[in-house]
Amino acid sequence: MNNLARQITALILLIGALVAAPVFAEDSLEYATKPNKGLNSVQHKQLDILFESLRQSKSEVEALGHEREIWRIWTAPKDKALSKLMDTAFAQIEAKQFISCIKTLDRVVEKFPKYAEGWNQRAIVHYQLNNFDKSLDDISQVLKLEPRHFGAYSGRSMIHLSRGNNKLATKDILKAMAYHPFLRSRRLLLEIPQTTDEDISFI
Repeated sequence: MNNLARQITALILLIGALVAAPVFAEDSLEYATKPNKGLNSVQHKQLDILFESLRQSKSEVEALGHEREIWRIWTAPKDKALSKLMDTAFAQIEAKQFISCIKTLDRVVEKFPKYAEGWNQRAIVHYQLNNFDKSLDDISQVLKLEPRHFGAYSGRSMIHLSRGNNKLATKDILKAMAYHPFLRSRRLLLEIPQTTDEDISFI
């Protein structure tokens, strides 16, 4: 077992030891305080631990392990109907069937409006189709439901950059890095003509 696998295994064991809530605790007070209701209370607790570990990562390899687990949880809703729709959407994305995928994700956000990753995946597909305004609208919904979504901040930064809005592009990458200091798209900062007062000397 390599070091990355050991890190992920150790983290999963730590999460298992800390989580005492029942697997389906949607009616609990703790669950009710979390806006991203496509996930259950156990997943929310796992994310809290993972994000803290991600923030304190000492290397890109360590951060990647935490990032993978965060994406795994974000894309693994427990509701069977929602899970089936998302499986269809991911298959359509992989096959580059973007128009069909938009229709699938329309159903996701209509039936499960508080599931953040439904909005995020639709934002990604709209981006692929150059529907930038629609992508930005969906990203706004993502960040209301999951304010730590570094992927959504990164995607919004790319849209701002494509429109020449360098200041907003920089600001969104820095917001993403507040949660994920080793975010791979941080390298965008080196490509953005700096018209901002933000300090990026650490890149």
